[in-house]
Amino acid sequence: MKTQKILAGIGIVSIITAVVLTITSFTPKTTDFISRETSRDGITVYSYGDYIIVKTDNSVSVSK
Repeated sequence: MKTQKILAGIGIVSIITAVVLTITSFTPKTTDFISRETSRDGITVYSYGDYIIVKTDNSVSVSK
């Protein structure tokens, strides 16, 4: 009887662990952040994922 309770507990913990791992594997992970690539003569270039951001003294340009 005691062995059956221990095995049932191990089974329940295993099922819960499998469900949690399955859910977390389908959760999208975003790692995009703005990073400064270079800066020279008043022009600064940043990147954000697939986008390039160019900032000058008078303007900002975003391109993909």
